[in-house]
Amino acid sequence: MDFQTLADDLSLDYEDFIELAELFVSTAPSDINKIEEACSKKDSNGMSEASHSLKGASANLGFTEISTIANYIEQNTTNEIDNIEKKIKELKKLLEAINQQVNSI
Repeated sequence: MDFQTLADDLSLDYEDFIELAELFVSTAPSDINKIEEACSKKDSNGMSEASHSLKGASANLGFTEISTIANYIEQNTTNEIDNIEKKIKELKKLLEAINQQVNSI
């Protein structure tokens, strides 16, 4: 993932983008945990709310893979529980990759 390109796409200075990415990786786990907890309870509303929040935050920074998965979860909270569990694992891996990149700067 090229943070400079993402920063440029958003018309941000690189340093400003990094600060926003750091904020994202510090707050996104809360949304993912909420999705996971709601999924275990089969709480469609909880999954929808948390995934909507994650979708918006990730889309705003250009993290399209996360946004796409969050959108999938938001749209499929009532009939895709097994697949949502797989999607949660994908979200965690993607977030970890972003976190590692942020921490390597």
